[in-house]
Amino acid sequence: MNFISRKENLKETLTITLEEIKERGINTVLIVSTRDYCDLESLRFFEGNGLRVIMVTYQIGYMPQGVQLQLPDNKDIFEDARMIVHMGTGVLTGGGYIGVSTQRQTKVNSLDGRLSLIVPLIATRVTHTLKIFSHGIKVCSQIGRIVAGALLVNLYKKVALVAKSYVRRDTVRGFSPSILHITRDLKTYMVIEVPLTAEKLFF
Repeated sequence: MNFISRKENLKETLTITLEEIKERGINTVLIVSTRDYCDLESLRFFEGNGLRVIMVTYQIGYMPQGVQLQLPDNKDIFEDARMIVHMGTGVLTGGGYIGVSTQRQTKVNSLDGRLSLIVPLIATRVTHTLKIFSHGIKVCSQIGRIVAGALLVNLYKKVALVAKSYVRRDTVRGFSPSILHITRDLKTYMVIEVPLTAEKLFF
């Protein structure tokens, strides 16, 4: 399950998330945040529920190299809680595409090379297609697959991902992550949208 949150809806969305993951037998929660608010609140909320919690730091935009927006003291809090903490400061430069890389491609597909100025690249088309549903759906797909690619979770096993975003609504997505280059293997089991009004829209 993936979850994109704002402060106004965080408690409400966490409550919905816990109910849904219990019903679906999900025992792994991924928490993704840049400035720790979502991390700390989620840790307090999920503590004592018997869940495997993994915290991953995340950055957006083009931060200076090596800058970590998470406070060092908070990392100690997460580690004291026996959470698995994966911290990275390298900013990925791929425009937010799924399957971005810090390394330049060694070979460019000939068709993409000829039509890059006319037809968007496949990664661009996938990204914008997911944004049709919501920004949160795109972010959930991206982060879930990156975490799976880092071997922090098992591929194709149902997980819950909790992430903070600037969008004005919360997105909860139940899914099983796939490896980065096989988009069709990523399976979604549930999507919940929680706008600022806290009105729940279930799909």
